Amino acid sequence: MPEYVYRAITKEGVIVRNRVDSPSKQTLIKRLKAGELLPIDIVQVGYGLGKKKVARKRQAEAAKKRLSEKPKRPRKRKIKPFPLLKGCVSGNKPEIK
Repeated sequence: MPEYVYRAITKEGVIVRNRVDSPSKQTLIKRLKAGELLPIDIVQVGYGLGKKKVARKRQAEAAKKRLSEKPKRPRKRKIKPFPLLKGCVSGNKPEIK
C-alpha cells in the first residue's frame, strides 16, 4: 500500500503531522475528515513497508563505499606447469612411454 505523510488541522486549531499507509489519497482524505481533521497537505512518500527502505539504504551505502575504495590489483603468481607437460612448455616434445 502507498505510504503518505499528511498535515491536518484539528477542531482546536492544532496542526498535526503523521505518516500512514492508505490505498489511495482520496481514501486518506475521507479517513481524515471522518476523524474530524481538515487536511492541509498530503504527499505520497513511498510504496510499501519502511523496512525495505532501510535495506536499500544499507545497500546503497555499501555500494558507495566500494566505489570510493581504491581498486585492488590482482596478485602476480608464478605458473607451475604440470609434470607431464613439462617438456611441452620448454619447447621439447614430451616422451610417451
